[in-house]
Amino acid sequence: MAGGGHVATRLGQQAVKYNLCHSYQAFNTCYTDTGLWGTYLVTDRMRIDDAMSAIQDEWYLLFKIYFY
Repeated sequence: MAGGGHVATRLGQQAVKYNLCHSYQAFNTCYTDTGLWGTYLVTDRMRIDDAMSAIQDEWYLLFKIYFY
């Protein structure tokens, strides 16, 4: 994974520490009347649940910051 253990994000640090994925990237696509936001990741079959859990935890923290 690019950056190794020196990445600034909590998700990046977890990805390195727990070997969750080979790479990940957030994306945003804008359309005329709506949009799409998400995360793309490359991981091993045996790590899918752990990687998705880490991503969902980060999404929840974003929700919690902006809506509570």
